[in-house]
Amino acid sequence: MDKERFIEIAENVKNGVASRVEIELYLSYLEQFNQKASSSTEIKRDDQTYNVIKSNLYNIIHSKDPHTFTLSVRTSISIAATILVLFFISLYQIKNIHRSADKHVGQGVVLAKSRHTSGSLTLANGSVIELGDIKNSTNNISGIKVSNLGNGSFKYDIENIEFEGENIIRTALGQQIQVQLVDGSKIWLNAGTSLKYDTKMYRQSSTRSVEINGEAYFEIAKNPQRPFIVKTGSQKITVLGTHFNVCAYNNELGERTTLLEGSVSISSGKDILFLKPGEQVSVDRQTIKKIKVNAESFVAWKDGMFSFNEDNLADIMKRISRWYDIDVIFQGADPNSHFGGTISRYENLEKVLERLELTGGVSFKVEGRKVYV
Repeated sequence: MDKERFIEIAENVKNGVASRVEIELYLSYLEQFNQKASSSTEIKRDDQTYNVIKSNLYNIIHSKDPHTFTLSVRTSISIAATILVLFFISLYQIKNIHRSADKHVGQGVVLAKSRHTSGSLTLANGSVIELGDIKNSTNNISGIKVSNLGNGSFKYDIENIEFEGENIIRTALGQQIQVQLVDGSKIWLNAGTSLKYDTKMYRQSSTRSVEINGEAYFEIAKNPQRPFIVKTGSQKITVLGTHFNVCAYNNELGERTTLLEGSVSISSGKDILFLKPGEQVSVDRQTIKKIKVNAESFVAWKDGMFSFNEDNLADIMKRISRWYDIDVIFQGADPNSHFGGTISRYENLEKVLERLELTGGVSFKVEGRKVYV
């Protein structure tokens, strides 16, 4: 999570307008910062206040209405949010939360790669640019300009391109990246994802078209004259300018499109559905259906969080497997059992599995890069 997004969440918490997912994200970072404060000689730690705030936040999360709480609770949380924002800003440059995974190296536990924010760009001529090697500068290769904007974000521009054709942006397992395309559209790619597009058609045709295999979150620059189209193995999503998430891995049976802002149309075969914010379309080999969901829980990954909303264990372990680059083997556990909760994706694998084990419904055994369930 970058500094601006964290401050936005803290302000929502302070003002009593945060969603349940935002409160869970905030609580996770509150716990991490309290741990930092305990080891800091410069920061005065108030355990009593911390425990009160933590208890209140947990109560809000588990209440039927997360926005219903007393004035005294709202005031205390507002104070805590203000303090935590200041703490975050003061430590951000030297204690970036995304580097927290590094402290677990050497514990003998399978970890996600320390270089989480990385990926590659394959050009039409076959050249490959490793985006993680671009250090706070701009690389110009065959007319493609790629700039490192920091925090795992890269800007993509085209100037006098030598080789028009298909470009592919990829993330490996354990990697995540944000790219900004030539029209200003922003796309976050989750682990094990590829994004394809034709450079000439993207810039010059009547539509802006990309193909996705994996999971990506889109914030599309508005252009009514040139709709943005996302193609997957089973569906075509058409938008003018909006925010939405697509989960469409080739090795999974179904695909999900979740809308956060604006509107989109989704076509699959002869079926066409229109989405409103807070709705999701699921497409598999035989059916297409639309349901209402907590949309923010489906994009928590781009802010560095696992968010499980009574998901089945098989789906949860697929997400964990892609992020930590491990093999998961079921040995007796019910893959259809359901779990809920939120935890940072930058925790080590052991901590994530321990959180699931606390439910009492599952246990794990780790051997090298294999996890037995």
